[in-house]
Amino acid sequence: MNGFSRLAFCAALAVSFASGAQAAQSEEATLRAGRNIASTSCVACHVVSETQTVKPVLGPGIPSFQEIAARPGVSAEALDASMKEKRWHDPGMARTLLPMSRLSDRERAQVVAYILSLKK
Repeated sequence: MNGFSRLAFCAALAVSFASGAQAAQSEEATLRAGRNIASTSCVACHVVSETQTVKPVLGPGIPSFQEIAARPGVSAEALDASMKEKRWHDPGMARTLLPMSRLSDRERAQVVAYILSLKK
């Protein structure tokens, strides 16, 4: 390998590592954003993390995010659709859409990514 080829190879390798690092940082930022949104928008009904200090006030029987993540066949598409369409299931509540239906597409995708990250 001549000097130019070696330099080109090293440059390509550096770009590859940088791209991988950016992708990891981007995924980490998405998960952090999803957790932050869930921690402010979903905690009234769900346990969104094992370290959650505020207990849900609605329920009982509403699954934690970890339980949702562990469901067989759970997917990003299914979670996204569910978050758009679910309605209050408590007979004492009006059959309106749940608060998560008001999230933007981006916010919903971030929360979905966070939930799926909880799979064990």
